[in-house]
Amino acid sequence: MPEAAASDPPWSTPGRVTWFLNLSCYHCPMKINSIIVLLLVMPVAVSASDGAPIVDTETEYVVSSPTPTNFKPSERDIDEAISAFDTFQNFRDRGKLSDAYAMLTDSNQQVTPWKDWEQTQKSSQQNHGADLSRQIFRISWYPNPPSADQSGIYVALDFASVTQKYGFRCGYVILLQKPATPLRIVRTDDTYIPRDLVDGKLPRPDVITKLPCYLGKTIRTSFPNVEK
Repeated sequence: MPEAAASDPPWSTPGRVTWFLNLSCYHCPMKINSIIVLLLVMPVAVSASDGAPIVDTETEYVVSSPTPTNFKPSERDIDEAISAFDTFQNFRDRGKLSDAYAMLTDSNQQVTPWKDWEQTQKSSQQNHGADLSRQIFRISWYPNPPSADQSGIYVALDFASVTQKYGFRCGYVILLQKPATPLRIVRTDDTYIPRDLVDGKLPRPDVITKLPCYLGKTIRTSFPNVEK
């Protein structure tokens, strides 16, 4: 059975988390006892300007639930999740911050007031710049998790990007999928790696294995001797 992803979502804590290479601090969000009921490997999902994958790998699509479920993502579910993710990231990259903020859930906006969120985003854009390339490694659907404060299907997208100024970014975005409403952002999590610790498009081997995001965890698990 596949190991739970680094992005198993902390459903009850909407908001935004950003790490700036504090490698001694490992972000450990709440885990759920998951039954993986679906694991698909599909062509890589790539976005942003250059269209080239950061890592030559395919995208995993997973449905995870603590109890048996009949939910299976349709092509439309997949397309809508990727579209919402890209729309949110592109709004941020292009400085359309009010449009990006409007995509946050009401509970997310309550814990992150507009002025605070706007200031954080402007600072991030100034320091890191827009994404030059962006890749989704895994999309996970969690139907009605029992610890969530709202019913619905939660969708976690684990990704990485090469940034214009800083170097490298990885993290996840959690979306809430409810009937007859657009997907909205429950939570975001970003880790930024400065350019001097990046070799090509990826952080150095001694750095990437310490990342709290899905990419770092996957490399640690699959290649335990990568630093040696």
